[in-house]
Amino acid sequence: MSVSLIAVSTLVIGCLPGYDRIGLLAPALLVACRLTQGFSLGGEFTGSMAYTTEHAKPLMRGLISSSTALGTSLGFLTGSAAVMVLDQALTKEQINAWGWRLPFLFSVAMALFGWWLRRSLHESEAGERAKEIVARPPVFSAIAADWKPSLQLFAIVAFSNALYYYVFNAAVISAKAGDAANAAAFQTANTVALMFVAVGKVMGGWMSDRMGRRGSALLFTLWGLAVMVPGWLAMTHMPIQPSAFLSAQLLMGIPIAMSLGMQGAMLVEMFPVANRVVSMSFAYSVAMALSGGIMPMLDSWFTTELKRPGATMVWIGGLGVVATLVLLRMRDTTGRDLKT
Repeated sequence: MSVSLIAVSTLVIGCLPGYDRIGLLAPALLVACRLTQGFSLGGEFTGSMAYTTEHAKPLMRGLISSSTALGTSLGFLTGSAAVMVLDQALTKEQINAWGWRLPFLFSVAMALFGWWLRRSLHESEAGERAKEIVARPPVFSAIAADWKPSLQLFAIVAFSNALYYYVFNAAVISAKAGDAANAAAFQTANTVALMFVAVGKVMGGWMSDRMGRRGSALLFTLWGLAVMVPGWLAMTHMPIQPSAFLSAQLLMGIPIAMSLGMQGAMLVEMFPVANRVVSMSFAYSVAMALSGGIMPMLDSWFTTELKRPGATMVWIGGLGVVATLVLLRMRDTTGRDLKT
């Protein structure tokens, strides 16, 4: 259901008439499609983290579950590459008129492959154990019961996602707007950086199997805090060359990629099996929306409305400090029995 809904909603976005043809119905339908995509993601992404982690051997959970994070990188990479191709192949007027629809239409092929793949999977032992638990609390009662790991999850993922969305979304938009002549070059730099990020996520998952989840999460968070200000200064010092922009992206992106790569196994190990997916999905979705999701808008508000561009780094840095404090007080989850 989740794969089918996200496929249909993405296809509808690609076919959606504009405001000039159907008026307010166009933005209303667009919002409805985006909400459907988010609903589908809540059922698929965190479920994938649980599924891959539950299937892996205890000493390989970080590496195996990093495949979920790698999947999101491949999605970002494919999207960035699609924009790069459009920027180079079409004029700005052509992109605005019809070219922007092409990636949404072509995504149907990936959705069909995903649907076929999901149909061929079998439940994990922990998943079968969850189905045997008859006295399962209602959804909201389950979420309330898991308040502690949910708050810990929020703190752990907020910093990495906020910085990730700034580096690979908000900063790219600002760079392209500030230097329209090099817009395609900035998009190319972003695509190259995302290739390194994909590798970094796998390395982060592998390292967490060796160092432990808590220790590696602390290392990657402190690493991200240490490089974010130098990277931001290099990224916002205009005029900036695409090569320098790429270097700044890698400086900030690698530690965050490694953090995201190990989070899947850590988050799954934090939640009990009975309510694992629903509680983790709720907490993760809220954390994503309130950290990464609002980052481009927040950065624009700090920069254009308040005239305080540095406030973006203060905000993200504050999330990093909270993550560090929470991790220092947590127990290591590495190797926990996932059937309980």
